[in-house]
Amino acid sequence: MPATKSDAETIRRLNRSLVLERIRTLGEISRYQLAKETRLSPTTVSAITGDLLRQGIIHEKRIGSSSGGRRPVLYAVDPEGRFVVSGRIGVAGSTFALVNPYGLIRNRIEGGEPVRGRKAISRAVREGIGRILEESRVPRRKVIGCALSFPGIIDQESGRLLLSVPLGLSDFDARSLVQPLLSVRPALYKDTDALLLGEFLQGSAKDLRDVMYIWVGSGVGMSYVHEGRLVVLPRGGFELGHISINHEGPTCRCGSTGCLGNSISAGPVLARYGLGASAVQGLDYAGLCSRAGKGDARALAALEEAADSLAIAVASVVNLFNPQLVLIGGPLHESPPSVQERTRERALPRILAPFRRTVRIGFSGLSPDVSLSAMAAEVFQRRLFAPDDSHEGA
Repeated sequence: MPATKSDAETIRRLNRSLVLERIRTLGEISRYQLAKETRLSPTTVSAITGDLLRQGIIHEKRIGSSSGGRRPVLYAVDPEGRFVVSGRIGVAGSTFALVNPYGLIRNRIEGGEPVRGRKAISRAVREGIGRILEESRVPRRKVIGCALSFPGIIDQESGRLLLSVPLGLSDFDARSLVQPLLSVRPALYKDTDALLLGEFLQGSAKDLRDVMYIWVGSGVGMSYVHEGRLVVLPRGGFELGHISINHEGPTCRCGSTGCLGNSISAGPVLARYGLGASAVQGLDYAGLCSRAGKGDARALAALEEAADSLAIAVASVVNLFNPQLVLIGGPLHESPPSVQERTRERALPRILAPFRRTVRIGFSGLSPDVSLSAMAAEVFQRRLFAPDDSHEGA
């Protein structure tokens, strides 16, 4: 059966992706080397690289050394050729960055005001995207994607934030908010998903296959990578902060009682330290960890109580999923070593013996900005380096 026009287009797209992926992976490469690496004909490689040059996706980086003949031109992905807008929206404010194909942040802005509620979040997203584009002065045709992270439950199919207790949102259509601004379909991430991707990009999870990430801060979240792939449930999940650990505990903002987040997140821990929220005005979780490290016995006691509850959660997670590594992110990485060791010591006896021998429990101090680069890297992979029809506009 003769090849159809659709078949020919698919082959062209696959060949283009193959060439571009090799250029990205090897950093710089000649047309002759590309033909050897990809097993495509020199004519095909020449046509593809010529097209990529005209589009500004690659550039002629330098002239290489001669091996006896003409010195070859070495091609590389143009760091100014394409960009992704990444944004992180949280309780304390929002951060937006323009990220290049190498994962480097070209421009970065912060909106330091706390954001909560539909109008505030919509304004933060619109203003953040508008400012990053205006200040970077990058033509919009070069922006091929957008990635946003939120704390909460995300329905990937509809692009809606189904519930975010910290942000005071339910059934929020984040995707349609972005599309008029950038004419692209944004990729949406739960905040801990983005942070875990950052750990694989530059943190403790590099070269591992099964990692559980638990964030403890203004709230509690969890994400999971299994066999090297981020596990994303279609309608959200892994809401560790809202498992009930004490049926007689206080009422959570989600409506349930005794939630883990009401035991180990910033508000309750600070309240225990100050015996009332008014007594700790202006103090945050990191500040409490700092006080404990300087010998404040009451601060240390508040953190140790949180560590005991956290240890139960960590053990439960390990018994359920048996990861290689459990990483605890957030301000607790600044807590005294005794608090971190207490978490491990209280968790390990509760973990099944076969899992106990293989799991590591660590604390992460990786900058949240790495999550902006990590989200952008996924968008670049889908939209530029290995595009397929199922992610068109993603």
